Amino acid sequence: MGSIKNNKLKEEKHTLTDAEFNYVMNANRAKQQHIEADNLILSAFLNYVAKSRLGYEVKQDLQFELDFSDNSHTLKVIKL
Repeated sequence: MGSIKNNKLKEEKHTLTDAEFNYVMNANRAKQQHIEADNLILSAFLNYVAKSRLGYEVKQDLQFELDFSDNSHTLKVIKL
């Protein structure tokens, strides 16, 4: 069985036009903004659960960890 480590891959470099580069850069920026918005939505919901149902103080800054592959559905809350 072969391994990529054992094979040298041929790398080629190409220069994008300004328009191509700007398109990719703006698409990447939009992707990052979308990810940040999604994270804010998840954080807001977890803050709501922690403060309304789990008894954490409203003014507390919290961080959350949740392992989606763990069937126990355990939410770890870290006070900052």
